[in-house]
Amino acid sequence: MTTSSDSFSAVHPTAASGFETGAPVYRQGRPDYPVQTQAWLADTLGIDASSTVIDLGSGTGKFLPQLLSLTTQIHAVEPSPGMLEQLRQQFPQVNAHQASAASLPFEDHSIDAVICAQSFHWFANQQSLDEIARVLKPNGKLGLIWNSRDDSVDWVARMVQLINTYENDTPRHQSGEWKKVLEDSIFRMKDQTIFHHEHQGSIQDVIINRALSTSFIAQLDENQQHHFLDELKILLFPDIKLDDKEAIIRVPYRTHAYAFEKMPQD
Repeated sequence: MTTSSDSFSAVHPTAASGFETGAPVYRQGRPDYPVQTQAWLADTLGIDASSTVIDLGSGTGKFLPQLLSLTTQIHAVEPSPGMLEQLRQQFPQVNAHQASAASLPFEDHSIDAVICAQSFHWFANQQSLDEIARVLKPNGKLGLIWNSRDDSVDWVARMVQLINTYENDTPRHQSGEWKKVLEDSIFRMKDQTIFHHEHQGSIQDVIINRALSTSFIAQLDENQQHHFLDELKILLFPDIKLDDKEAIIRVPYRTHAYAFEKMPQD
């Protein structure tokens, strides 16, 4: 039997360290998802009021409002105790489970759709994919979604470039490595879509807290984080003045959405 401590120990070390210590900053700094996502969930993944859905790697529950607009039969699965605490405080009505993608606490063929918002790259391996396939009903749907900063904007590109220098070998959506496990798998891609939106708020939230919520930045010690912010301040000036933490700013984002269907087995 897999325990909650086992599920957390199975998490990538960078995620375990960064997200556990940075859960409150994650909730404050991460952008919401565009409203178009709701129609995509309904039209492409077929989610409606009768659907039972897993929000896998739910974090602090950032994606839950999109799902709650369509169904109340939601299971939020998250291995990090710190993240799960934030989720339960904000969404007490949602069934929350401390578990990992490699050992899902659900019956075979019991789930209509599994959604991985900002998470699949952390567990893009055969064991997790087999578990997802196990719990999904025949022709069940798998939705993979990521918010990414729109680096076609110059100052955003400079910020992204600096953040990337800290990533080392941390799994990230941008690398595309997560796609390999889906090749020649039981899942067939149905749709690939990009939505454009903006993250509006104070510089403290949408620039500083968002950057500090990045897993490999969150796990830096305090001095290293201060050094990172000093670098960021110099890099963004004069477009963005980090000292003006109350200023309201809009950061452009692209939301990448991928829909897969579980194929019938012979």
